[in-house]
Amino acid sequence: MAKKLGVFKDVLIIVGGLIAAIFVWKSWTADSGKGRSDETIIGLAKTACRAAIEPQLNDPNSAEWQLASWPARIRSDGVVEVSPDLRARNALGGMVRGRWICEVEVDGNNRRVLRLEPA
Repeated sequence: MAKKLGVFKDVLIIVGGLIAAIFVWKSWTADSGKGRSDETIIGLAKTACRAAIEPQLNDPNSAEWQLASWPARIRSDGVVEVSPDLRARNALGGMVRGRWICEVEVDGNNRRVLRLEPA
């Protein structure tokens, strides 16, 4: 009887440890976005805008991205407004400047482009 009780106790300790490990892992990986700096949120929005613009370019590899210089602000509703400005090759091979209007919703690790259009 004492041996069965010891095995049960060992199993209970192992299961408890696994449950605790799952809770710790979840708390480390769950990112609600709270506590992030405005600079981080704006950086995430800028990368989302870049990813949305790239497929619309004739030659994405020629694009000169200067993310740091893109004006951006977080509105009161939490949406980030970004004004991307870049240079890339057009269909004729000439470098042209492109300006865009981009609005992004940042929620934790999720980013969703709400609006993207040439300015």
